[in-house]
Amino acid sequence: MQNIITTTGTNWANYSILAHEIGHHLEGHTLDTLGGSKPPLELHADRFSGFIMAKLGATLSEAQVVMQNVASESGSSTHPPKSARLEAIAVGWRQANPNLPPDEPPFEPQIIPEQPVYEDELVTINFNYVGSAGGTNIQHQAEFRLIVGNYYILPDQNRFQMNVDPGSNYYQIQGNLQINLYGILYNVTAYGDGNLNAREGSNFNVQWDINLYTGVYYFYIE
Repeated sequence: MQNIITTTGTNWANYSILAHEIGHHLEGHTLDTLGGSKPPLELHADRFSGFIMAKLGATLSEAQVVMQNVASESGSSTHPPKSARLEAIAVGWRQANPNLPPDEPPFEPQIIPEQPVYEDELVTINFNYVGSAGGTNIQHQAEFRLIVGNYYILPDQNRFQMNVDPGSNYYQIQGNLQINLYGILYNVTAYGDGNLNAREGSNFNVQWDINLYTGVYYFYIE
């Protein structure tokens, strides 16, 4: 830990690491019987870390300082690349700071295909936005961006399609929800990521839920 402080020049680095590890526990990652690090789990903990750092009063750059200094640019089979980790921290930080100044541009992921992809190699998959988990009767509206591999879409209806690379694809969802709870409207942000296996004609449901430990809303795909 002292080496991290020396490298980064700030105590915020240690708070960030501790928040990240606590995030693994609160998200239930330590109950995984297979064990070991996985990129999606690391991003969940990174997002939690960003949220907590904001609540502690850290700026976004202070929340990201560890990953700026120690994360791998290319990532590995166990840990995502630096760009994805910085993005996850930023999402968590902004979830804890919903009232950012209007002149601050929203965070947008940068999609950079690693190699050309030809249309005839793609498969068409189907999505259905089904709303909240558990069959709750909370009324809601959603606006979100769905990224699957090298492609993204801004859905304007509950059922939509995407053309993506076949096989395993990493996905991200970022957007906003309007929750009507007992007649009061709440505007909240939500984020989610994971992996899906794309085959021609595959069907997926897009849902949202809330982490009861943190009060953070998140999207996921089934």
